[in-house]
Amino acid sequence: MKNVLFVDKPKTVRPYRIEVDSRLGISADCAETPQLAGELLETTKYGCAVVEPRIYEFIDREKESPMLPLIKELNRRNIPVVIFSTYLEQTFPETFGLQEEVDYDSFFAKPLIEHQTLSDKVVELMQRDQS
Repeated sequence: MKNVLFVDKPKTVRPYRIEVDSRLGISADCAETPQLAGELLETTKYGCAVVEPRIYEFIDREKESPMLPLIKELNRRNIPVVIFSTYLEQTFPETFGLQEEVDYDSFFAKPLIEHQTLSDKVVELMQRDQS
């Protein structure tokens, strides 16, 4: 999948993490907030969907993450997705078809959505598709 950024929180060097946070326009507190699986934490000024899956989603490698369909749909629509993970060794980035190395500059090259929440945008796009 393109436009998917995987951020490993504990193993990410702090200045690097601050760089990611600032470029996303979110605070570390936001990223740490416990959320339901697949819930969007924030839509940023860069138009990214930011998600933080819970660890139970990834214990069984055979099961598909409940948020994978959402990520695939956002990806199909060229909406960037940022996944914060606390447990990289259990989250299996290959589950999402993710690459180890990400070109951060190209990922944050331009805002795709402005002045609208991501959930509203997705609903609007889906309604447009159905009509």
